[in-house]
Amino acid sequence: MSTKRKFARRWVVAGAIAATLSPPAGAQIQVLNPFGMRLPFIQPFGSRQNTVSPSSTTGYSPLPVQSNGLTAKYLTWNGHQWSNDSGQTWNTNVPYAIQTTAPKIRFEAHDTTLDRGQFDESTKRRSEISSTKEFFLNHTGYWMAFSFKVHWNCMACQVNLKQGGEIMQVHWPSGDSPPLAFRVVPYKGAAGFSVTTHGVNQGNISRYVGPLTLDTVHDVVFHFQLGATGYEQVWLDGVQVSNVSNIPVGTDLENGYAMRLGPYYGGGLNGNVVVQEYGNVAPFPSTSSLSARISSPPAW
Repeated sequence: MSTKRKFARRWVVAGAIAATLSPPAGAQIQVLNPFGMRLPFIQPFGSRQNTVSPSSTTGYSPLPVQSNGLTAKYLTWNGHQWSNDSGQTWNTNVPYAIQTTAPKIRFEAHDTTLDRGQFDESTKRRSEISSTKEFFLNHTGYWMAFSFKVHWNCMACQVNLKQGGEIMQVHWPSGDSPPLAFRVVPYKGAAGFSVTTHGVNQGNISRYVGPLTLDTVHDVVFHFQLGATGYEQVWLDGVQVSNVSNIPVGTDLENGYAMRLGPYYGGGLNGNVVVQEYGNVAPFPSTSSLSARISSPPAW
């Protein structure tokens, strides 16, 4: 058989396979073949990989989608503009990642390569929002507070992790580890609440780790100052859990730190599903004292 006829036969067979599979247009990608023509190939992530159904989203609404089925990179919620750092902005398989109501926001992350920011490494799992217009500055004492609730679908999966995931990050301008962060971490066979700080030429320094009850609303109030010499004071459910001063909380070499909310797991989820909900987010950046809230948190 001539080379020309061989190529023609291959195109017929390929066309028949494509017609048989006939995925929807949104589930295909076009791949350039060596002979200068295009054939439809199945997008391997055209159908949801997740093996666990999303948890109940009662009371929350999905974010609006664009004509391509993707969520816009930026959203407005709670009076602020945020960057959507989840799989919603680059694939259609994670509609559960971020959902909102007027006063609350809900995040969900599964252990798939789609549950992450578009430019994250494939091992990471992220469903976060990051403030894009309001920032925290060095050498200023700020107050901040919010209520939150964490759900782990699989306790056994989670406690085997070497690390937990973010609840909140005051995020370094250039993307280094957060100067101040709250995390949910494995703790004595259950879940724990962790406070860390980070400065120039430092790793994350643990300032507190203690028990955290899952599927329960908690309220956290914190007072902090960023810069080469800073401080942090944290109250969880009316109890002060951390109080450290004259320490690096960020750097004097950069300025303008973003607020981030939502789960981020740098090493994957070990098969788990994580849901985090937030409400009663205080106005920020603000220097007004929230000390009255410590003992009188708002209703969920």
